[in-house]
Amino acid sequence: KTYGAFGCDGCHPTGIPCNPNQCGAQVIDANLLPNSVLNITVRSPSAPTGFGHFIIGTDYKQSYRFFTAPRFVNGADCNLNGLIYTFTSNWAYDFPTPPGGTWFDIWISVYWNCGDTGIFSCGKPCISEDIHHR
Repeated sequence: KTYGAFGCDGCHPTGIPCNPNQCGAQVIDANLLPNSVLNITVRSPSAPTGFGHFIIGTDYKQSYRFFTAPRFVNGADCNLNGLIYTFTSNWAYDFPTPPGGTWFDIWISVYWNCGDTGIFSCGKPCISEDIHHR
């Protein structure tokens, strides 16, 4: 495995928890599609830039962790914040799609309004909020 400068494993969003005046990220819509894909729409006070700690669970005791470590989404990278304020994306999971009408939960950390990485940092500091959606 190759690491960048200062032992970094690539640039990634890092969370600074939002204060009550900054919070407001939310899952606007979420659907389990027939091909074992989660379709999710997320909005934040400024365009979503990263997701982290992303898990789905159903009332049938099925669950899937998409990833733990934060990653950029919505066209963002270490030099660019998210582009679309209401961002929709698809994520494959590894269990059969449950029957229509099944309740499911999503736990996700949303990152937005990211700043400069700084000269010695691997992470791009962003405002973050942990969300639960049912």
